[in-house]
Amino acid sequence: MKKITLLFLMLTGVVFSQTKRSCHADEMMKEKFKNNPAAEEYMHQMEKFTQNRIAQLKNSQRKIVGDVYQIPVVVHVLYTNSSNNISAAQIQSQLDVLNADFRRTNADRTNKWSQAADTKIEFYLAEIDPNGNPTTGITRKQVSKSTWNTSLGEGDALKKSSQGGVDPWNTAEYLNMWVVDNIIRNTNTGTATILGFAQFPWDTDASTDGVVMADQYFGTTGTAQAPFDGGRTTTHEVGHYFGLRHIWGDGGCGVDDFVSDTPESDAPNYGCASGHTSCGSEDMIQNYMDYSDDSCMNLFTAGQRDRMHTYLEAGGARRALALSDKLNGGTPPPPADTCSSTVSSFPYSEGFESGNGWTQVSGDDGDWVRDSGGTPSSNTGPSTGAEGSFYMFLEASSNSSTGQIGSNATAILESPCFDLSGKSAATFTFENHMYGTNVGSLKVQALKDGASSWTDLWSDSGNKGNQWNEVSVNLSAYLGGKVKLRMVGTTGNGWSSDIAVDALSVTTGGGSTADTQAPTVPSNVQASNITETSATVSWSASSDNVGVTGYEVFQGSSSLGAVTGTSANITGLVAGTSYTIAVRAVDAAGNQSATRSVSFTTVDNTPAPVSYCSSSSNRTQFEWIDNVELGGIANATGAGSGYSDFTAQVGTLAQGSSNSMVISAGFSGTAYTEHWAVWIDFNQDGTFADSEKVVSGSSSSANNLSATVNVPAGATLGQTRMRVSMKYNAAQTACETFADGEVEDYTINIVSSAREGGVSLTSESLGNEASINVLAYPNPTTGFVKVSLTSKDAQLASYAIVNTIGQTVQRGELSNGTINVASLTSGMYILQVNDGQKSFEAKLIKK
Repeated sequence: MKKITLLFLMLTGVVFSQTKRSCHADEMMKEKFKNNPAAEEYMHQMEKFTQNRIAQLKNSQRKIVGDVYQIPVVVHVLYTNSSNNISAAQIQSQLDVLNADFRRTNADRTNKWSQAADTKIEFYLAEIDPNGNPTTGITRKQVSKSTWNTSLGEGDALKKSSQGGVDPWNTAEYLNMWVVDNIIRNTNTGTATILGFAQFPWDTDASTDGVVMADQYFGTTGTAQAPFDGGRTTTHEVGHYFGLRHIWGDGGCGVDDFVSDTPESDAPNYGCASGHTSCGSEDMIQNYMDYSDDSCMNLFTAGQRDRMHTYLEAGGARRALALSDKLNGGTPPPPADTCSSTVSSFPYSEGFESGNGWTQVSGDDGDWVRDSGGTPSSNTGPSTGAEGSFYMFLEASSNSSTGQIGSNATAILESPCFDLSGKSAATFTFENHMYGTNVGSLKVQALKDGASSWTDLWSDSGNKGNQWNEVSVNLSAYLGGKVKLRMVGTTGNGWSSDIAVDALSVTTGGGSTADTQAPTVPSNVQASNITETSATVSWSASSDNVGVTGYEVFQGSSSLGAVTGTSANITGLVAGTSYTIAVRAVDAAGNQSATRSVSFTTVDNTPAPVSYCSSSSNRTQFEWIDNVELGGIANATGAGSGYSDFTAQVGTLAQGSSNSMVISAGFSGTAYTEHWAVWIDFNQDGTFADSEKVVSGSSSSANNLSATVNVPAGATLGQTRMRVSMKYNAAQTACETFADGEVEDYTINIVSSAREGGVSLTSESLGNEASINVLAYPNPTTGFVKVSLTSKDAQLASYAIVNTIGQTVQRGELSNGTINVASLTSGMYILQVNDGQKSFEAKLIKK
């Protein structure tokens, strides 16, 4: 067909250069929906099930303790030569990345986002093949094709042996991965390189289910190439495989990714755009479902974990995979940290007089600095150590000082492991210096040997004055085993936020009496900063005979997690809804206080719904709207019923912007003059005002027609209605029913700023052609009359002459465009001519 459309690439792993990633999974899904509309309906049903199941999980007391989903994986290597016949080591390196990323044991994890979570999903090469025989979980096939073109349907061909690829193993029992040399897609602007793509769980085609990757973006060794050599592209694709959308929802602000704890975003982020803000909040560029470089990604959220689990639980599309018996128990991935260096002699002390002592963690924002005699910045930091001369500190300046990490940055210092086997008590003591006008925070965290996540033991923040402060932390919860400690320091919003630590020690002993006394109940529980979707709950601190280690926060009977401070930010709430949040205190021995709660209702600023007038044609037999492109909408269609509701399709336009729009008409035969009008309800009042008509004109062309859409600088932000109307042979209003043509409605999301998109470049400008009328001459006439149409070169087929009382007095064929009316009596008549599809009328006077 004539339409040439530059798609907005909401695709998994498509790149136009070596510095950006994009994504092809969503595009493959849409292409399948075109061929199988029932599949799209199944997706909507599955989404409804998913949201209901997530709600059930949140409202239950169910906990996943040791309940880890182990996924059997088979990797099909389609190679053309020895260089792209990737090694087993490269394949295992990819599985190692998957296990680290999904279990949150990745070395580059940080504490920037509190909602980061262990997904409790692990991946192993299958150990049993479909015939019950032992297997390595790897198949290899030499193929003649090194480059597979998804625009030619070869993305699914590589999954079929009949088309030169490899058939999947039973997709209900194995996660199938195909690794090929190159994947491309032809577009209007050239050839796009695709890193990989995945099939969503609601796609019912079992013969194509799985993940496809190019070998340069698979694993961390061998043929893997920077900047996508960290294995995170496959992590991203497997996220799609388990039902995750891109975190910006493949649309602008207001478009949902169906996960409550990922901040709203307007578009993908590339590279490592730290601190980028859109939709009123900071983008979570570290999320595996964004487009950041591998080195910048490091987390899934708890909401994303819950969404993936719904597909693995009873009733979910991947339930059979969760129950697969194709592993012989599996080999657990290595723990997050192991105790390679252990202290077993106590008391232990570290004053940094002869070296750094503890280990600098990689993957954070910088290092702690060993220093003495004062930090480089005035009115901040200590001038001497708490004991001796030296100490460790964070330099928050940005003035080329040694070891500087700047403001709002985190550095982590880890201890060796402490063996507390056979100990009856243990205490960690240290001194901190937190002096300056912008001091951030300091945490002490602990990790049991072999565990996968750190636990907060103590934290403090803000200016504590120009002094050393002694802190004592109870380690009784770690008696009988090994534990590692770490200091997590985060600078504040400015240079005057240095933090220092010194005089670290661990002592043991103190008797064997168990701590059985519970902390006091938190008091003065209050809710503040209440919005439509969030609130802050705070309370006064509890007391304990040994020490409070944290507070557990509940929504109803469901735990939201633990915090070490005396406040919690509650997010993911629903506007206009009542909530009860409860808090209880916990000490190091696990003793719990009773709960105390507060109730509140979220703000409901939901605007009153607006309704729009109706408009439609009565007939689309001869012409219809067959293409609309604007702001990300790219909708090529056939003839509808006269009106089509496409408001599920959302285009994004920025306030004050000028945008290229493409429209075109489809004709069953002869092309006629069609009048076009487009309205956008910029003030969102439910009315298409004359001032909101953004496009008007007429044309008889069947090609793409372009027009410019200008958005007022004061257009109301958010989603609103766009109406596209095409009427045969006459101008239209926004609210009318007419004979021939078509009307389509869409949704436009108005944002403060938008990233540049594109539409078809092959088009002609929408003009203003005259309407088609009958030309009859001479008129009045006595004998013969010559008949033709204005503004149209067409062969007329027949005619009829009707008198003033509606009687047809003469009819016939129009072989040469001439009619003999000599036999008619004098008077006025209506001349009707027909081109084989439509009738045209004119007055005729016979002398």
